[in-house]
Amino acid sequence: MKDMKLGKKLVISYAVLLILLVAGTAVSIISLVNSNRQIETFYYGPFLVKGSANIINSNFERMQKAVYRTIVNQDEALISEAVADAKASAQEIQNQIPFVREHFQSDQQMVDRLEACLNKLAPMRETVMDLARQNRNEEAVAYMEANNIPTIKAAQAELDLLIENSDLRGEELISGPNIMSISGQVKENADHAEEASRRADAAGAETEES
Repeated sequence: MKDMKLGKKLVISYAVLLILLVAGTAVSIISLVNSNRQIETFYYGPFLVKGSANIINSNFERMQKAVYRTIVNQDEALISEAVADAKASAQEIQNQIPFVREHFQSDQQMVDRLEACLNKLAPMRETVMDLARQNRNEEAVAYMEANNIPTIKAAQAELDLLIENSDLRGEELISGPNIMSISGQVKENADHAEEASRRADAAGAETEES
């Protein structure tokens, strides 16, 4: 009778161990699936947006430097090169806007405002470069200070805000409960399994002593 009771304890302990292992595996798989979704959301959202925003930022700076070069240079070849650089950078910026709009996961009005600033800046940029090509540099500088620079500052502010919101969204996803809790769940499941294993071994030891 005593052996039967110990045998039942042993069977129950191993059954509990098996159940815990199965349950732990199931929870871990579900967590991994959810975490994979979060990672995909992060990649196809904030990660790609940040990359496009950096491209916009670098080309924005390059475009403004090219516009300045049209003013300070007198050589027609250098002016033409600067104009071409400015237009190429402006086109690259425009190419990135639809991509940002598609993947940006916050307020789309931020993208609208950025695009509006860039569209407003385009004819101003052409006016400055036209004045520069005519060697009307003082007029070009005056026009740029009155029109281009305030619009540039507004566009840069919108771009910075967009990057900031994208970073916050990325941090939210990376620090989400599914990703952060996987290691804790795995450790907890391992602890449960270890405890059940100790109980099973103890029950087996009792059986052998009897």
